[in-house]
Parts: sequence; C-alpha cells; structure tokens
Amino acid sequence: MEPQKQSFWDSIKQKASLTGKNVTQKTTEVAKKRASQIGEAVSQQAAKASKTVQDKATEVKDSIAHQATTAGKNIMETATESVESVTQTSQNWMHPRPNNEEDFGEASSAIDWSLDELYHIFFGSQLTEKGGAKTVTLKTGKSYEVKIPPRQTEGSNLRLKGCGLQGNDVYLVLHTLANPYFNIDRRINQLIAQAPLYNRSKIRCLEAYNQMNTGQGVDDISALELLDYLVSVSKLNAEIGQHYTIASQNARLMGLKHCLDTALAASNISQTEQQLIKATFQYLVAGEAVTNLQALTALDTIMLNAALHRRLKQYYLYHSVVSRVLTLDLIIINTINQSPTIQPSSRDYWLSVYTTLRQDKAVTDAITLNELDQWLPTAPLPNSCKTVYQLMRHHRLELNEEFEAEDYQASFKLIQSVLHSFQPNKTENFIAENKSINVVDIPPKTLAEKNYQSVDRGGLGLLAGDRRIGDVNFFLEMTARLAVTQVCLSDSSAKTDLGIPAVNSSEQSSVAGENWQAVGSFGTSQTDISQLCGSAAYQAIIEEIGGITGLMTAMDTFKQTKERSFLNPLKMKQNQQQLIKDLETKLYS
Repeated sequence: MEPQKQSFWDSIKQKASLTGKNVTQKTTEVAKKRASQIGEAVSQQAAKASKTVQDKATEVKDSIAHQATTAGKNIMETATESVESVTQTSQNWMHPRPNNEEDFGEASSAIDWSLDELYHIFFGSQLTEKGGAKTVTLKTGKSYEVKIPPRQTEGSNLRLKGCGLQGNDVYLVLHTLANPYFNIDRRINQLIAQAPLYNRSKIRCLEAYNQMNTGQGVDDISALELLDYLVSVSKLNAEIGQHYTIASQNARLMGLKHCLDTALAASNISQTEQQLIKATFQYLVAGEAVTNLQALTALDTIMLNAALHRRLKQYYLYHSVVSRVLTLDLIIINTINQSPTIQPSSRDYWLSVYTTLRQDKAVTDAITLNELDQWLPTAPLPNSCKTVYQLMRHHRLELNEEFEAEDYQASFKLIQSVLHSFQPNKTENFIAENKSINVVDIPPKTLAEKNYQSVDRGGLGLLAGDRRIGDVNFFLEMTARLAVTQVCLSDSSAKTDLGIPAVNSSEQSSVAGENWQAVGSFGTSQTDISQLCGSAAYQAIIEEIGGITGLMTAMDTFKQTKERSFLNPLKMKQNQQQLIKDLETKLYS
C-alpha cells in the first residue's frame, strides 16, 4: 500500500491559512479593548497570519486525509517546540459519522476550529478494529461514554455536542498505532527481538508494548522506559517513533488516571469536588494552566501519596509543576497589567523586572524591584504566587537527596512559614467556578503565551512527549518545593477524605509498582505515607522522587545523552550501549 500524498496534520497547516484571518479578526476585537502593548502583540500576530494566508492560498484545495502518513513530524515539532501561531489550530477534518446521531454530528467545512475545545484521545488495537465504547473525561470534569465506530484511522475525529466548558461542542481527535502501511507492531517486535538484551528483558518489553497497544496503563515502568529508549535510538521510520510516543505517553497517563479514579471512588469528598479534581487533571494532561490551584494541590496529594512507581511519580510531579508554573505566572502578569495601583507607564518596567527574576537573572533596576517587592505581599494574588515570589527573591534552597534529616526539616519549616505569613484569601478556593482560559486573553510575556498558540492547546499536551517551557528551572524548582510542602500540610484525615488509603493498598502496590511501606526512619512496616505529615512526609516524598533539583533534569536523560554525542558517532554508539545496559539493570533492581 502506498502512503497517501497528504497527511492529516499537513492538512491542518493548510486549513490554518484559510481560517487565520477569522482568528486574527477575533483577536483584534479583543485587543482594541486592552492595553496598547497587548494590541501591538496581536497586530504582529495578525501580520504573520496574513503572510501565511498569502503563501499557502494555492495549497488548500488538496483533500484532507484520515490516515496521517506524515503525522508524527508535524505533531512532535509543534507540540514540543510550541512556536507556531494560534492559527495552526484551525482545522477541518473529515468526520466518520457515528451511529448515535443524538450525541454526535458532522464536522462542517464552514466551522472555524481555531478556538474550539479539542481533546486528543489514544484508542487501542481492539477499538481500532471493532469499535466500541470509551469513557472520556473533559475539562468540565464530566465523563462521557463515547461510541467509537470500527476501523478508525489516525486523525479521525468525533464531535460531542454541547459538552464543552461553555456549552460548546467538543471535538475528539483519535490516535492509534494501527497503520497498514507502517505495520508498527511487526517493526517494534523486530526491534525488541534484535536488541542486545537478555531474553527475560525482551519479554518484559514485549509485555509493556502489548499493554500500551491496547490503550492500557503499563505496570512495568522500567520496561517501558527501556523500550522508549530503544525506539528513540533505532533506525525506525521517524513517524513510527512519533506514533509510538503518543501511545507510550498515553500508557503513563492511563496509569495515573487509574490511580486517580481509585482514590476518588473511595473518597469522602463531594461530587462537585471530585469533578473539579478530574477537570484539573485534564488541564494537566493538556499541558495548560489550571483553573483552580487548590484542586491541583488535592490532585498532587493523591498522586504523591499513592503506591506508584517512583518514575511515574516523578513524571506526574514534573508536569504538575509545569502547569502550576504556567498558572502562577499567568496570574502574576495579568494582575500587574490590570492593577489600578500601578501606573500604566510603569507596567512595562515591572514586567521586565519580574521576567528577569523568573529566569534567575540579576536585576539592574533596583528602584522598580523595590516597588515590586513592596506591592506583591498585599496584592490580590493567591498565596501560592506570593510564596514562590518570596522564595525566588530571598531563599535559594538547595534541596536534593543528599541532605540530612535536619536540612529537610529546616527547609519544610521555612517554606511553611513563608506560606503562612500571608493572610488567607479566597483566590485558591477549592469549590469555584471552573472557567476556561481563553487564548485571546493571554497577555504577551507569559510562559503560557506560546503554549496557547500551538496545536497542542487543544489537548495533545503530554501525549506529544515531555514539555519544556523555557529557561525557568529556578522558578520550577521553587514551585515544586512549595507544591510538596502543601501536600505535606494535609493530615491523615484529609488524606482519608481524598481516598488515599485505597490507592496505597497492597493490591494496588503489586500492580502499580513500588509502594510507600517503611519510608526511611519515619515509617515502619505498619505505617505508610498516608499516616505521615509535616517534615517527615516532606523528606519521604523528596527522597522518593530523587530530589527536587534532580526532578528538573530527570526527564532529559535520553535527550542529553544524544546531544552530548552528536558530533562523535562512535561515542554516541558507546553511550547508547551503556544507557541500554543501565536501563536493563533497572529492570532487576
């Protein structure tokens, strides 16, 4: 079978050129009501969109294909770099009409998809061939049983009517490993069979792949990481590797989702609170800022106290911190832009000082820095924003796995004291309206700006692989320390209310991996992490994730290994062989 001439994701870019003008008009209308600096940024975006329309006007006549034979390259470039304009989210996919006409409708060619609510869903081999029902949770926190027609292909889409955040339609974009042209199953099986591994290791990699291919969570995270690396350094077609990436990331997310569902099923919190936590998880999966910080802390509490494999826990915490940083940064910059106590002529200076601090660089404007220091503690901001700012300004805490117990205690008490030094406010209230974050309302200079102007704004997010948000590791580290501290402030009764004992059971541990029994000197065989709180829990969590500083670089292991050896093929091969050996050793450690 020959590959189709045009892929689904190529068609997205072509369709973007037609709808770009509409997006620009929408954005311009909003911009007229905003400050002059935001208007200038929107104008620049409009100019780029106009150029795109002119350059690609002749290309849009090509038909849109379901089977994305070159999908991976465009997915990964857009999702990981997040550099394309918001017009790239304009899409007009062909729609396989489902059986249930009351739930779904056809995608009209006249629809402007640029600001629609999109969810990228991986579905397993059985659903691909035979079709069936799949439960999908949206950013409203509500779940729906969606009927997947049989023989769906990569890039197919379904419409869920009226179920979006504002009562709008929701579009589900379907992804699968099934591809008759690439025959991905055979290629991956051959790769494993030829790998320099023990037979038992090969069997474990095959088992991980089979679980992944069926759309399940993978129990054996160590085998999954080994398989990920084998694919990343193989000579497989790049598109196979990128289809594989979506399936691999989905396997991790399914493990986290199972953990969350288990906890909430046993929890004592209200349905409204459960729904808000589920909604927050969907924002995290999409790689976006969240709408409720306290719900994110509740989600962190469940995951960091659960019997998950430590690498899955690291994976979760890193992406949770990324969403939290996007949120805090967006709130701070919006508040500076809208504050009536800040002169409009001074806002650019304040933003310049803040963004310099955000990158952990020296500030030369001492006067503005002093003004920002004086304003922020009493500003209408969540206490999380104020605490992270104070930590960045005054407390460079070096927290890692090598610290002694007294260092963990001192660090925990310091962060706790800063957090509690501010008056309680309602900006982080657990029960709050779950409002969406509109792409046209995101101001320039925010970390979320590029993120919301990319295809993965629609939900591709973590399915595209690990995300990076720029040179803000210091900001990420301080936010991670605060997040862990807030988790450890929850006592045993609060954890029980969140259903944590249910996800800490021996049955769950045998499935998900390592558990929290006998945590350091603070736990015993009869006492697990759900009974720990305060500095004891803080130390246990920091040690389990391998240290906060290490957390920021743990996700880059494979990438750094390849980059360091890029100019020396022999050295690259030696490094690859060593890393494969190291990853195989972890299977049995």
